Amino acid sequence: MSDVYVQLARHLNRLPAGFPATASGVEIRILKRLFSEAISLRQKAEAERYVPPRNVYETYRNMACERDGHSG
Repeated sequence: MSDVYVQLARHLNRLPAGFPATASGVEIRILKRLFSEAISLRQKAEAERYVPPRNVYETYRNMACERDGHSG
């Protein structure tokens, strides 16, 4: 998993603002903290938004209403 953060840090360092590596590796810890919080917030928001349908009929009805621009 940390390989992803190293790749991200290298990519960020190629940008004009830069994101230089340090001997202590603090930049990787910063990226891990920023992105793990962002991912958990996104997952929480998606979970709160999702309400499972009561049955298949309701699912198809909602899909048709969304497609046609009607409220269910």
